[in-house]
This record gives sequence, C-alpha cells and structure tokens, in this order.
Amino acid sequence: MSDTSPAPVSPPTRPRTRRASAPQLVLAALLAGVAVALVVLLDRAIQFEAQVFAHAIPAVLGASAVLGEHATLTIGAGGPLLFSMTVGLACSIVLLLVPFLLIAAALLSAGRISVLRALLAVAVGVVLLEAVNTARVVVIAAMTLDDGVSGFGWGHTLVGSVIVLAGLLLSTAGMLWIASRGRRGQAVTA
Repeated sequence: MSDTSPAPVSPPTRPRTRRASAPQLVLAALLAGVAVALVVLLDRAIQFEAQVFAHAIPAVLGASAVLGEHATLTIGAGGPLLFSMTVGLACSIVLLLVPFLLIAAALLSAGRISVLRALLAVAVGVVLLEAVNTARVVVIAAMTLDDGVSGFGWGHTLVGSVIVLAGLLLSTAGMLWIASRGRRGQAVTA
C-alpha cells in the first residue's frame, strides 16, 4: 500500500545577510570621517596638492615651479614664458575623493568588503587619482608653456578633463574590482 499523505513542507529559508564586523564598521567610520575632514579642511588639502604639483612640474618639464601664497604656482621663471596659476577646487581631486571614500565606507558598513580589501582599494584609488590629477596639471603647464593662454584653455578644459575623467573611471573600476575579488562562490556568513 502506498502512502498518499503529502510530504512535510519545510519553512522557507531566509537568505543569510551580511553583517559588518567591528573592524569593518570602525574603518567605515574612519573613511567617512576622512571624507568629512577633506571638506572641512579643503584649503589645506588644496595647498598640499599644490605642493605636489610644484615638485612634479620641474621633475617632468624641467621648468621652474614656485609655490606661493593661496596655492599659486609661478611657472617658467628664467624661460621664454612666465605665468602663474592658482590651484583651486577645480584643479584638485579633493571633491573626487569624498565620494570615493564614502563608497568604500558604504561597502564596509554593509559587510560587502573586507578591511584588507578596503584598505588596498582606497590606497590604490587615492594614489591613482592623485597621479592622474598631477599628470593633468603637468600637461596643462606644458601646454601653457608652449601656447600661452590658448594652451592653458585647451589644456584645462579639454585635455585635462579627459585625463581626469579617464582616471576617475579607472580608479572607480579598480576599487570595485578589488572589492569584488574572491566574493564569487564564497558562502555568506551571518
């Protein structure tokens, strides 16, 4: 005789959710704090970045670059063209770093990325963004030395923008790639 009773139904299983560990939450808070500090200390961050540019321009172009007050670079002393440019918010990556840091903080607080991967992703992203932005400013200086005001205009609006956008896309893709490495096929723990 066969059993015609229905098979017992097990309750549906709830998918396990990721929870951030204490170190992940601490690092997320730290990254969010750094993002806020960059906005609060914007002038100091821009001044620091201007110092980086003042060292990079002579190293790459061989032209003098002297950092003055209010993040003003005087470039080309002793050469055929002397000009000054003020490093402002548009020349800095500070405001690009803020969302970058907040994305990393969000991934950490959601438990989507380990502390080590987050540190690696942020370090690589920050260094890459600063290197790309420094290259942009060096290109602007080179174009200005070659073509004066016209070179500055083209270097700042077109060439420089393309360089920074490519760098931002590359940095963001790199951060997300580092964050996602090793996640496929791993069991999610509660």
